[in-house]
Amino acid sequence: MVIKKIKNYLLNQSGSYRYYKENYKNLSKINQINQEKIKTQDDQIKSQEIIINEVNAKIKSQEKIIDEISSEKDLLNKIISEQLKTNEAIELLHKRIFLIKLDYQKNNNDLLMYLTNESKK
Repeated sequence: MVIKKIKNYLLNQSGSYRYYKENYKNLSKINQINQEKIKTQDDQIKSQEIIINEVNAKIKSQEKIIDEISSEKDLLNKIISEQLKTNEAIELLHKRIFLIKLDYQKNNNDLLMYLTNESKK
């Protein structure tokens, strides 16, 4: 009876050992699969970080272009404003020249009338 109990105990222990050994193998495989998944996810994260950095660089580049365009726009607005002032000044000069011509023609007509009247005397 004692031998039978020892024999059963030993059989149970060897069964438990096989069970734990099999579980260990399964857990090792699962661990390996999980490690591979983690590595794959890490690689994906790194590639996404690279893409994010590239996008951020493009955004900064476009912000610089926008700033340049904005400063060029301001400069063009100043040039246009100065051009408008110049155009107004030219228009005033044209009006002045026209008035001077009118005055000159009037003076010529007056002189002609005077000379005509003088020659008649």
